[in-house]
Amino acid sequence: MTVDWRGISTPNQVRDELGLAPMGTNYFLQPAPPKCDGCGRPYEDQAPDRIHIGKSSMGWVWTWRGYPPGEARDDAPALDNSLAWYEFLAAETAIGGEIYDEYQRTHTLLNFISLVVSKRGNKRHDGQDKYLLPLLDDVVFGEFS
Repeated sequence: MTVDWRGISTPNQVRDELGLAPMGTNYFLQPAPPKCDGCGRPYEDQAPDRIHIGKSSMGWVWTWRGYPPGEARDDAPALDNSLAWYEFLAAETAIGGEIYDEYQRTHTLLNFISLVVSKRGNKRHDGQDKYLLPLLDDVVFGEFS
């Protein structure tokens, strides 16, 4: 196999070029911009900040980025468990929000939830017991990469 290494700068890009699964990938939600009350068209120049959803790491359960109420966005509920995230993401994608990863690949809600569920049964993060959701996923409050 011949690999063209030009333009490849991260370990995941190397693994992708070799046809291997990425070691870890962060996922984000880009909420839809607000819409004009009169015509319904979005204000493209007022797109809200992206929201870090969490990370998929090879061999580990899914790790959610936890947020207390109002931290992910002023009107957002607490995002501290799978169900809260599923409901939030369903509402956001229904009005035009997009789920994407750090490599700018977009994901449907169904594909994203399938990814999260597929990670169950893998290793848990030791030393973070107060954040663990029994038998499901991990939640970490505060930014991580």
